[in-house]
Amino acid sequence: RESLKNCFALLDQTKDAENLAQTASGMAECIKNAGGGILRPEEITLMVGKIFAFMDQSLARTESGEKLKADHKKKNAVAGLADDDDDNEDEDQNEEEQLRRNFEEVLGSIMEVAPAEFLPCLPTCAERLRQWVSTQQHKVVGLYLGCDLVNHLKEQSEP
Repeated sequence: RESLKNCFALLDQTKDAENLAQTASGMAECIKNAGGGILRPEEITLMVGKIFAFMDQSLARTESGEKLKADHKKKNAVAGLADDDDDNEDEDQNEEEQLRRNFEEVLGSIMEVAPAEFLPCLPTCAERLRQWVSTQQHKVVGLYLGCDLVNHLKEQSEP
């Protein structure tokens, strides 16, 4: 439990997508290796809420980056300049996408070790699933979430 608290503190302090993704991946492995019975239901609810909040932050950074990229392209087009920053911007977007996948992996690991305790989180998951699958941009992470719900919660995965 203490290491997960430290991970959440680190997630709160860090804004770099690559470092956040590594921390999230480590959290998922920690939860899986700890196994069932370690996390209390109230901790699970709190953790799931925080993970979704971190995912929202990532989505906001992606949206902001896309807006900046579009504005940059407009300015360069008006000035007749080439766009040299596309690779860096695409890398940032890819890092954010990986981060969201790793956060979803944390959710999947919680489902795996504590399926019954995860059930109160289903309405939130169902809402996110609907949102994400309906957009091309976030469909992949939505599908990962759906797969984990079915894989770990089986027939209980229906809200």
